[in-house]
Amino acid sequence: LEEVMNDPRLNPKAEEIEGQSWKIVDDTLICDKHRNITGNWNLIFGDKNWSNFDLHAEVATEKQSGSFGLHFLYSDRGKNAYTLRFGPKGDLDDVRVYYVRDGDHKRTATNSNFISRKPDSWANVDISVRGSDVLVKVNGKRIRTWDAKVRSGRIGCYVDDTDNGTKPMWRNIEIRHQNGKLLWRGLPIIPDFNSARS
Repeated sequence: LEEVMNDPRLNPKAEEIEGQSWKIVDDTLICDKHRNITGNWNLIFGDKNWSNFDLHAEVATEKQSGSFGLHFLYSDRGKNAYTLRFGPKGDLDDVRVYYVRDGDHKRTATNSNFISRKPDSWANVDISVRGSDVLVKVNGKRIRTWDAKVRSGRIGCYVDDTDNGTKPMWRNIEIRHQNGKLLWRGLPIIPDFNSARS
């Protein structure tokens, strides 16, 4: 994050952490969620004022099981947010977008979009936010454009309810303002879990 750390407002650390098994290995963020542990695990970072940006990331899993994805326009400790979710359906991913509005969880913002992705293969995610217009693409396939009432917020990685030991991975996260200015590149610093947990 050396290129963007001249901005004193930007905290390079993850600011909200749920779950203990987040780690960075070889420039890859991994959540090694153990079996028989349920609940949503989240790692949130960035600037709550981010708006009108382009987000790029690559995502993968070690096997085709369990749901995972990316949060964006995340605010009010998740009471308002959008989530790009990858859910396994056989050899395909059921990719869709959910939103949380005023704490009302998992309203579907998009229909299912089935995308072929083998385990250990990386999917390219591109999210473009322009005011109330949001465009999501996965491997170049347009998922949907819709009007977002939440127009600014952080980003994050998450793992959904699962007891099958899925291990999702994220890398090459980059955010640029619509004018091209680099806002974030790389992975957040993960603080010690015991001191970061609130």
